[in-house]
Amino acid sequence: MSRPYAGAESARSRGRTLMPAHLRAAAAVAAFAMAMSACAMGRAARSYVSYGYPSRLVGTWVDSALATPTDTVAWVLGARGLDQTLTIHLTTDSTATVARTEHVDGYGYWYVPGGEPEEDTGRVCFRSRARGHDSCFPYALTHVVTANRDRRRLLVSGYAGLHHTRDRVLLER
Repeated sequence: MSRPYAGAESARSRGRTLMPAHLRAAAAVAAFAMAMSACAMGRAARSYVSYGYPSRLVGTWVDSALATPTDTVAWVLGARGLDQTLTIHLTTDSTATVARTEHVDGYGYWYVPGGEPEEDTGRVCFRSRARGHDSCFPYALTHVVTANRDRRRLLVSGYAGLHHTRDRVLLER
């Protein structure tokens, strides 16, 4: 009598049945493929259903706390979720010539949980490599008149910046 595969006798004596190696490998591959497709479907559904980039928040927003006549810091919230900071610096030389320099830094991504909100209030979230996790803050979108121009104003409550946590008042550029 020939043995079907090595180790079968000792396994049977312990009350176990052995599956041939090629079937064990096939079962492992099938289980792995099912787990990966479930993760991919969940990730795709989650990113489609739970995130949004409302057009009313897309744009360039001047941070009123950090703006001076010669320096401007603005948040740039992109239509596809890119979160950037625009810094504009004006210098005047001895001949009264004004030089303007602009610098853009990318910090990560922004989104609104739940997609396009119906109201002008909600939560806005920021995801960056520096933080390592998403940070979400309440926001309110209103309108103000400045220099005879109607502008959108975005108030982000309790924003945790690099050095301070405070409400940020942002005006449409």
